[in-house]
Amino acid sequence: MSVENCIETLYLKRDNPDEITSSDLKNIPKSFLKYYYLKYLSRIWNLLPIHLQEDKELQQYLRCRRHPYNNGNVHYDGPPPRRIDCRICRNEN
Repeated sequence: MSVENCIETLYLKRDNPDEITSSDLKNIPKSFLKYYYLKYLSRIWNLLPIHLQEDKELQQYLRCRRHPYNNGNVHYDGPPPRRIDCRICRNEN
């Protein structure tokens, strides 16, 4: 699948990430992924090509599950913050 076809397919599926397959993401540019799929990144992470999973910038947008008290609150009532927003993760980098 060409990059153009990949972008077109993913653009049409942007509101329903459960329909995305790993072949849809095979040639996806990182910039497109960041613009349209950041809020779904944790849901599609295992489908991403390995070079995108190893990307340090994209890893910062995953949810922090290592520090339950990272902002002084326990996150029982919602998802934990992204690593880029976690006070402890930011200090580690």
